[in-house]
Amino acid sequence: MNNNENTPQTGNFQELDKKLACLRNWTLVKSLVGPVCILGGFAMVAVFAVHEIWPAVIVSAVIALALLFGLGRTALKQIERLKSFMGNELTLPILKEIIDVKDYQPHGHIDSKIINSAGLIGSWDKISGSDYIEGSYKGVNILFSDLCLWHTETDTDSDGDETERDVIDFKGQWLICDFGKELSATIKLIERKGGTKLNRKHDLAKSSVETENIAFNKKFRILADDGHTAFYLLTPHFMEQLVAADETADSSTLFCFMNGKVHIALFSGRDSFELKGIKRIDADSVRQKFRGDLKYLTDIMDELLRHDKLFKEG
Repeated sequence: MNNNENTPQTGNFQELDKKLACLRNWTLVKSLVGPVCILGGFAMVAVFAVHEIWPAVIVSAVIALALLFGLGRTALKQIERLKSFMGNELTLPILKEIIDVKDYQPHGHIDSKIINSAGLIGSWDKISGSDYIEGSYKGVNILFSDLCLWHTETDTDSDGDETERDVIDFKGQWLICDFGKELSATIKLIERKGGTKLNRKHDLAKSSVETENIAFNKKFRILADDGHTAFYLLTPHFMEQLVAADETADSSTLFCFMNGKVHIALFSGRDSFELKGIKRIDADSVRQKFRGDLKYLTDIMDELLRHDKLFKEG
């Protein structure tokens, strides 16, 4: 594929850089407005409860909070518009360097029924996502998107008052590869080091089967309907490569092999193709970062393609 076809013309660089700078600024505004509104609201309640306040002051404070709220809504709309622009002008061309893209939706995500069918994440009942990609990689059909899965829990205090809070069950990248060759059983690999760095969990539950690879047994819990199929899939080389590839990822990895498809879920706690962590916001820096976001997934897909028993008939 000719990469030049996917690269914006030189005349567009300045516009791209301006849009990226706007996106970063509006993202900063959005991150500040919420905490300021909350703190301001608490401060108003505390002051009003203790001191006698002139009506004009109260009205001014309420107007100020309303303006902040309006600024927050404006920031959300601007971010959505700018992300759509960035998706089509930056993300999509980079994807086309690597993937034969059939459909790309900056604000879309994989259908919840498909995600639920893999059974990799336990108690979630709500879903959101972005950067939906449908296409093929080296002849293998794929679906991809960033996902956030969560559920709501109700807490009751000593007075019997109830408050609801959202609990994130998964946030990261979800890739589905369709290899077309079904295994005789469903196999799941759950990395024992679950969650993210700030919310780390360790899974000590026993696997359905144990392999001779001690490092692999320590890293993944193996769930399989049939031990013979598990050993058919988990060849020594394949296990070594999965362990090696996973060490390079700043995330917890989950796999599900079922119905000729492989679900790969990266619990990274972040979205792909975001500006966070980029010191210099310009088109070239963003492209370099986005290519890095794809590397782990393409490394895993390349390893799956090398797996004769998984990919090839016979």
